[in-house]
Amino acid sequence: MESLQYHLDMARYNWKQRVSGNRFLEQQWEDISYGLFSDGVNGRDAFLQFVAQYQAYDALSLLIDLRDGEIIDFVTRAPTYGREIASMTMVKIATQAPVGHLLQLLLVAGALDRLLLMGFQGVDTQSLPDWARERLFSILTSTTNVNGGSYRFANNRLNSFADEYAEREVWVSGFEIGVYPITQVIYQTIMRTNPSTFLGSTKPVETVSWLDAIRFCNALSEITGREPAYSIGSQPGDIQWDYNANGFRLPTEVEWEISCRAEGEFTYSGSDTISEVGWTAKDKLDSTRCVGMRKPNQWRLFDMSGLVFEWVWDWFDAYPEELEDNHQGPFQGHRKVRRGGSWMSAVRASEVSYRSDRDPSYIHENTGFRVVFTTD
Repeated sequence: MESLQYHLDMARYNWKQRVSGNRFLEQQWEDISYGLFSDGVNGRDAFLQFVAQYQAYDALSLLIDLRDGEIIDFVTRAPTYGREIASMTMVKIATQAPVGHLLQLLLVAGALDRLLLMGFQGVDTQSLPDWARERLFSILTSTTNVNGGSYRFANNRLNSFADEYAEREVWVSGFEIGVYPITQVIYQTIMRTNPSTFLGSTKPVETVSWLDAIRFCNALSEITGREPAYSIGSQPGDIQWDYNANGFRLPTEVEWEISCRAEGEFTYSGSDTISEVGWTAKDKLDSTRCVGMRKPNQWRLFDMSGLVFEWVWDWFDAYPEELEDNHQGPFQGHRKVRRGGSWMSAVRASEVSYRSDRDPSYIHENTGFRVVFTTD
């Protein structure tokens, strides 16, 4: 079976052959493709009309770069300010492309996922077209399997806080963890509300308390036919976790850190350079960004360093001398653990060993969560 790169090269060749000697069509393409990135909605509509009129699916191959089977971005000629509309347009056309065409193959292979996430980050969840909602739900609820076993954490940072042990080992049962933090399109679909400060379908849900996250887990379990993991009372201390249930839940702190480290020895999740894998205060942002825009770690988990802090199950306390199997933290406490750092936080907070704690009722635009479920 030919590779996606082969199909990309063939589409480029076919289009160049088609416009060879046809200066009118070639010039139209130049104008219309530039307008896609510079003329907003009008540019989008003109572009869609051009593709439909001339069946110019092959021409779109000139706009994209492919690396390791995944579209990483538009080619450098594309102005940055027009990429959201261009992303939506590209994916929309791909849903209409003939079976077997490059664009249809890219869509099926997931190679257009990044463009889809980028394109709809500024779109409110209630405004999503049905085709986009369905595709986004599939992408954003994907999970990665973490095998049960013994994992060792080594923390060699010289100025580590007292509760970050230099080395420790823990055994956990197998589980699946979300590839992305829970996004607004997923949260609003399940809970029929969106508490986030910075709206956008593919941005992480934020301004959620620990109890909000617990309630979401049970609601998602019920909708997907899983057994809810939690019995919920009126107070955080009243929450009971049924570890035998197969429903969605928050990761324990050790499950989160195992997933963040992904058996690597990096300072951040997947890299020693924070700008490769996460958004922090160093980026000087004025709001959150959509998930999945920076590199994943070795287990293909995105945004575990930076973007938003993530609630975990555990009450906060210093780690014990030895961690029992499937360590779940203290039986009771006053503050819940958050991990991962955020777009508003110092780079230090995004390190794999950094621990943060807040009252379980705490809400802030720098705090969200991701979910897991037990497999063993």
